[in-house]
This record gives sequence, structure tokens and C-alpha cells, in this order.
Amino acid sequence: FCKYRHLSCQNIAYELFFSHCATFRHNRKITLPKRNRNMNKIISEILLDDELWAEFYRVSIPGGGILTAEWGSGKIEQVYGEEIIFDRQRGLDDTRDWESRHNRVRLFTDAQNGITLLQLFAPFAYGFHKYGRVCIDTSRCPSLGYLCCAKIKSLDLSSNANLKGLEIWHSDLRELDLSNNQMLKFIGLHNCDNLHELDLRTCPGLERLDLHSCPSLGTLTLSKKSELNCYCFNYRTALSEESEDKLLETINRNGGRVIKI
Repeated sequence: FCKYRHLSCQNIAYELFFSHCATFRHNRKITLPKRNRNMNKIISEILLDDELWAEFYRVSIPGGGILTAEWGSGKIEQVYGEEIIFDRQRGLDDTRDWESRHNRVRLFTDAQNGITLLQLFAPFAYGFHKYGRVCIDTSRCPSLGYLCCAKIKSLDLSSNANLKGLEIWHSDLRELDLSNNQMLKFIGLHNCDNLHELDLRTCPGLERLDLHSCPSLGTLTLSKKSELNCYCFNYRTALSEESEDKLLETINRNGGRVIKI
């Protein structure tokens, strides 16, 4: 992750995604596994209490596999591939009725390697205020390595010990428990107005931290053996003097840098 230090926070998610994409890097064909008709044998499953905000999902299944998406009144769509962009709008019978519908989305696969990346894209152009808050259940997706989401009202990552990258946008989260996510390398929090404390003592391998417009975040606790070497923030994030001093001390010890935007 240290190679991403020169990147802007907006580009990190895309760099992380394409670093997983052997298809794009090597321009090779994917040999898809035969379809497993026994869909009861689910390796990875993610549930989204979706209130209309995500237009499409980007999912990574290393080695290729079948992604099944189920939502609404039982609509199911299966997409084959290794790096999948699933456009939910294709499957809705009447897109004009979106704003009056409450859709619970279920993404799952029976591929051996499971889902390692999930990016949920919200329609920024239309404004976040038009969309509801969502819950994400990743408890049955232990293979998940990178998660990018927005507008969440709750998030339980206790079952995602393999998580290496986490990015959260425009969230109402009041707490974020990362005690079981010791492999995290990158955390990006953007417009998390109600988050008051962030405990990173269980994330010693964290290399980059982005805090943008988190005005309530006053307390930040790092591991004594923290490998943090890049801290990116803006003027709307005001850590306490004690937290900021310890953070800068860690950055200097690791020969890193601080980026203010």
C-alpha cells in the first residue's frame, strides 16, 4: 500500500481494484469454471438492506465464478466473470418506481475463492440527500479483502479478518469496531459526521489513513507498533491535540508524510 501514497484519495479505490484485476493487467482470457447447479453450497454471501442508492456494484471473484444477485420480488440475475460490474437497473421491471420501493439485495457466489472485493457506487450526480441509509451484512463473506460503501447506518466487520482496504463515504456511523481486522492496510473515511472515536490499536499494519470532513472525530488511537506512513486529511477533520501529536510522531518515525487538502 505504500506505493499508493502519492495518489489522491479518489483514485485509491480504483488502484486497489485494478491491482486485483489479472484480466486487465495481462489482457488474457478467463477460463470460467463450470456452473455449480447446487447453489445451496454458497461460499460467499453479502446482504444489502438497500434503499435505492446504489446504481451498480463492482465485485471481484479471483479465478472467475458466478455472481448471483437477488433482490426485490425475487428477481435473480447471474453474471459470469472474474471482475464483474453488476448494473442493478437492468433487472428492475420499472425503474420509474424506484423511489417507492425498498429493495433487499443479496449477492452470493459458489466460487471456491469467494468474493474478495465489493464496491458500491452511489449516484453522486443526483445528490445523497435523495437516498436512504443502508445496512450491509458481510458476516458470510470471510474472503472479503476490500470494501467501499456509502450511506451506511451500521457495519459489522467482525467476520472479515482478511479485510485489507476499507472506504466509507457519507455515513451516519457512530462507532466503527475494527478489533478483528488486523490485516487492514488502508482506511478512508469521508464525511462521517457522527463518528467521535477511532481505535486502530488492533491494526498495526495500517499504512495509509484518509480522514476527510469528519468534524466530530476527536480521538484517534494507534498501535504502538503502527506502520502508518501516510496521513491525508482536510480542514474539517479536527483531532484532539494529543491524538494529532501521537499520529504525527508515528508518521515521522516511519519516514512517512502528511497530506493536507
